[in-house]
Amino acid sequence: MMYRANDKPIIDELREQGWEDHIIEKYLDYKRKRETTVRRGRTAYKDSTQSKVYASESKYRRKYGNGTRFKSIEECEKYVKRVTKSKLWKELANSKHISVSKNKCRRWAGRAWGSHIDLAPSGYNQYTILHELAHCSGNMHHDISFRRDLVRLISRFVGREQAKYLKQCFLKDGLKMSLKQSVKTPEQWLASYNKMAIMRKNR
Repeated sequence: MMYRANDKPIIDELREQGWEDHIIEKYLDYKRKRETTVRRGRTAYKDSTQSKVYASESKYRRKYGNGTRFKSIEECEKYVKRVTKSKLWKELANSKHISVSKNKCRRWAGRAWGSHIDLAPSGYNQYTILHELAHCSGNMHHDISFRRDLVRLISRFVGREQAKYLKQCFLKDGLKMSLKQSVKTPEQWLASYNKMAIMRKNR
């Protein structure tokens, strides 16, 4: 059986309890995947919630708009600096420096990757910038950790009422805002595994 060195104590314990190796492997596979999910704050490897997030944001924008409109890329840069100097940004991204550049593309308002944001003129506004900063804080996706960071940024720099409504929009569209941090014990996992095996057998 192939396994990580730090899994050996668990393997030895489960073997002593009479677990077969193929069942131990299934538990270890579940454990690794679950730990990765908790660490990354996302429920899927693909950005499968993107369209739902955009739909929720559209509802928010119909009620609250995009916030302050900036006249130039320079004003956008000043706003980004204001946000990234905050205590919240230090908490979210360890005060990571973010650069900003102008892009004339009409297909999107803003794009982010790593420590950089591209903004089209249509994205010279608070909401677009905060959306992209939520990506730059370590969430290059639209999953739970992205939504959580975005709501916190909206609360701090736009308003609590607006943040509460955005969170409600996400939840109403079936988008989770929290992730259980627990990993099942071998006994808990085995009970679930056996239950599913019985259900599949009785179909």
